[in-house]
Amino acid sequence: MNETECDDLIKSVKWTEPANLISLAVLEFINVLVIGGNCLVIAAVFCSNKLRSVTNFFIVNLAVADLLVGLAVLPFSATWEVFKVWIFGDLWCRIWLAVDVWMCTASILNLCAISLDRYVAVTRPVTYPSIMSTKKAKSLIAGIWVLSFFICFPPLVGWKDQKAVIQPTYPKGNHTLYYTTTMSSSEDGQLGLDSIKEQDEASVPPPPQHVGNGNAYNPYDPDFAPIDGSAEIRIAAMGLSSTTTTSRTTTTASSSSTETEPEMDLDLLNAPPRNRAATISGSCPWKCELTNDRGYVLYSALGSFYIPMFVMLFFYWRIYRAAVRTTRAINQGFKTTKDFYNGMSPFFSL
Repeated sequence: MNETECDDLIKSVKWTEPANLISLAVLEFINVLVIGGNCLVIAAVFCSNKLRSVTNFFIVNLAVADLLVGLAVLPFSATWEVFKVWIFGDLWCRIWLAVDVWMCTASILNLCAISLDRYVAVTRPVTYPSIMSTKKAKSLIAGIWVLSFFICFPPLVGWKDQKAVIQPTYPKGNHTLYYTTTMSSSEDGQLGLDSIKEQDEASVPPPPQHVGNGNAYNPYDPDFAPIDGSAEIRIAAMGLSSTTTTSRTTTTASSSSTETEPEMDLDLLNAPPRNRAATISGSCPWKCELTNDRGYVLYSALGSFYIPMFVMLFFYWRIYRAAVRTTRAINQGFKTTKDFYNGMSPFFSL
């Protein structure tokens, strides 16, 4: 998304449209219900000694995770979903995304822990108190929060999309010189900057005296020094009026080469840079989205959804099998007892 599209995004928002306001009110009402319901669950367990069991510890932990979702995630998510713009700043965007993944993952892992607790209680009712003691339950709860944090932590330390950075432009007349560098570029490419200045420099007036420490991104600055690691720099000339260009493509793999030489005002090469802060291509201050890096998407999806889902399915399938066996045994015992008493009925009739 370029700057124009980003500016149009915030300008096109209909803040006072009745449909948007009604949708926002409904979502905020649901959020109030989420906060209130989880607060009641936590209060019920802590106010009643009879409810302070190991199973209810996991339920309280689940309520805490959902309560934090209602407090730190849903209010901002409602605004983002209704108006499709982010108005809370870049810092809170990163915190909000991390907290969202953290709390949702903790909630799912709590459901997984509850399924484990129920499996132990159903399959080993006699040894359950020793297997799932209070100390072990608290250790499991702590592990849930640590594991869910490790799933949300990578984007905070740099596991993000690889985006190009647009550097300052150098306007002159009907032309604009610009170039971009990638944040994670390789050093395979070479900087073809000298080819642009392969002109008769005798006919070019001397450049104006440069003042300052130089611009590390302007190759025509007297103090220019390429930045280490920025091995990919693309330079293009854009004409607002029609210009005649001769295409010339250079091939380093062979000895023969075709060159491209734009016919443009050579004063453009000596134009001072326009003061313009570098921005990230595709980024916009009014957008707040989680990284789409394939590695992280796979990592987070497995850790926060698919693996817990299969674990819960396994435990509940085992619980179902145990319940079926127990029910069959009870029915078999009831039938045996009934047949026994039916066979003894003549003796009792005497």
